[in-house]
Amino acid sequence: MGTPPSEAELVVVGAGYIGMELSTAFAKLGTDVTVLEALDAPLPAHESDLVDPVRERAAEPGIDLHFGEKAVEWYRDIAGDAVVITEDEDGSEHEYPAESVLVAVGREPVTGGLDLAAAGIEPDDDGFVPTDETGRPTTSGSTPSATSRANRCWPTPRATRASAQSRTPTPANSSAARWSVPRRRN
Repeated sequence: MGTPPSEAELVVVGAGYIGMELSTAFAKLGTDVTVLEALDAPLPAHESDLVDPVRERAAEPGIDLHFGEKAVEWYRDIAGDAVVITEDEDGSEHEYPAESVLVAVGREPVTGGLDLAAAGIEPDDDGFVPTDETGRPTTSGSTPSATSRANRCWPTPRATRASAQSRTPTPANSSAARWSVPRRRN
């Protein structure tokens, strides 16, 4: 994903938690940010006690919020900038030009081209991949060979050399129970 340079203009389509988090980050880096949301408030799936602080925080770096406007189309102008066209409840159209557009809407699984059946994985009725308590996908029938294939396809968290080194204890004769990071040897 390319990132807009500071002092650029960015339009964020969607005021869910991802759209609001990224718009705040870009605004703090100096980007002029405009957020477009079809519904009437940011974080539409959350309670108002969570929404109010997010709205207040968005005002601090100067994020321009527009609610009740659904993005219906976009195009590039002669200068190469993107222009997002929205439509409000009354059918009025509004245009928002920007150097970059970030689309942060929808949370639907996109698993169509993954050939999950080859790994023995069967998505649920909503298209999501069911997982166990460790985040690995569960397999249909849970046969050892199917589980093994699924686990090879799915990354598992592993300790890195740096994290292992950061937990290396100091020598036993040390009076303090500290943890130290060993020096790298060339």
